[in-house]
Amino acid sequence: MRTSRVTGCGLLLLCAGGLACSVKDNATDSPAGIGMGGSGVGGSAPASAGTSAASAGASAGASAGAGAASGAGTSGAPGAGGGGVAAAAGSGQDDGGAPQGGSAGDPSGDGGTSSPEDLAPIDPPVAGGCIDDVSAGDHTYTCDGIPFLTMVDEQCTTNACGLIMDVHGATMTGAVMRMNNRLHELAPPKGYIAVAPTEPGGAWDFPNQMPILADFIEQMIAAFHLNTRRIHVTGFSMGSGATFWFLCNRPDLIASAGPVTGSSASQVTVASTGMPCIESLDGDWQPRVPILFMSGTLDSALTAEAAQARTDGIVSRLGLTGGDEIEGDGSYRRRRWTGSDGMVFDFLTHDYSGVVAGHCIPGPTPDLIYGCTSGGAPLDWGQTVLDWFIEHPKP
Repeated sequence: MRTSRVTGCGLLLLCAGGLACSVKDNATDSPAGIGMGGSGVGGSAPASAGTSAASAGASAGASAGAGAASGAGTSGAPGAGGGGVAAAAGSGQDDGGAPQGGSAGDPSGDGGTSSPEDLAPIDPPVAGGCIDDVSAGDHTYTCDGIPFLTMVDEQCTTNACGLIMDVHGATMTGAVMRMNNRLHELAPPKGYIAVAPTEPGGAWDFPNQMPILADFIEQMIAAFHLNTRRIHVTGFSMGSGATFWFLCNRPDLIASAGPVTGSSASQVTVASTGMPCIESLDGDWQPRVPILFMSGTLDSALTAEAAQARTDGIVSRLGLTGGDEIEGDGSYRRRRWTGSDGMVFDFLTHDYSGVVAGHCIPGPTPDLIYGCTSGGAPLDWGQTVLDWFIEHPKP
């Protein structure tokens, strides 16, 4: 039995042979968040610039570790058990606006086409602050001690792109999020800069580090003259808590959000009042930000009952109506509620599982720790959340 503790979070990960893991909240002995990093026991290590992906954190033979040592590390990119992920900007045409298909059950959809307003011509990008390189390509910007893996498509140096912030869970890295969501490949051809930050210690400090992420977005807006109607945030597990932080503390900055599971979201507060974040999403919450919330029915970190209670509370406090199933098959279901001021809330549940039961990210390229590796997983979260963002810019 291998034990990994996530300090500061009260989480305990118990792993037997073959990486069969369960997760306990060390304070309550109830199921809680995950806790395995690229080494198989937490933590991450930077990949050497331009070197191949043998991370310092990867143990010998850890092909089952997150981001097993097989991918080539990107220059300066933080590793994830197997170093940085080789990242390509994609080869699709410039088309990131109104949706053309691409649904939760249809990862083949192209995500939409852009309008002239969405990708209006801009002045040349200007470096500033921690944004020290405004060329196209895969960059690592380090701001206040946090490295931000940032994929910039060529079109974003001449046209006003949007931005997607994809926040990892406890003990993960930005590179591991890339591996599971592929947003650094899917989003740039659609007119988005894709950003995946890494918390060097593995666990986010919501009050002190989320403002750094918000400041990074504002620096990117200034440097690349971004379209501020198309700024979005998504995150898994503890990254879901980060997403809720934006919903509660900087709803003015983002157009829509995609939190995935995340019991730690209950730890997030409204900075100005100290009120619990999720409970503050009520009738007075402005501006309204459309939310696509996903959680697994087999999740041991945020149980199906807790996820349903979170959904019921948000729907009730915001006075939303609906709840009809709009999409699904035998393995996932998606329901929708709507309300005033353009509010849309979708709740997507799935029956897939991975190493840590249903606490996983569905998609075609799962890593062996955080990805959903059983149950068929026809749902592609990366494409699904990208479609959501394309469909929900600011008014």
